[in-house]
Amino acid sequence: LLSVLKDCDEIVINCADVQKADAASLQLIASLVTTAKENHMPLTWKDASESFIGAAELMGLKETIGLE
Repeated sequence: LLSVLKDCDEIVINCADVQKADAASLQLIASLVTTAKENHMPLTWKDASESFIGAAELMGLKETIGLE
């Protein structure tokens, strides 16, 4: 993951059209966000659907992934 991210100037996550988010996808995004923070890489959320936000909240990952 880090080798791919090193070639990026900025990471933008757009989850506007997400209707369902499972545990595995949220864990992957949490890993991405944590790796970006640890390596001082800019990461922003462009948009997130209510379904995605609700799933992140249900799993206790809302703060971890930066959807405060």
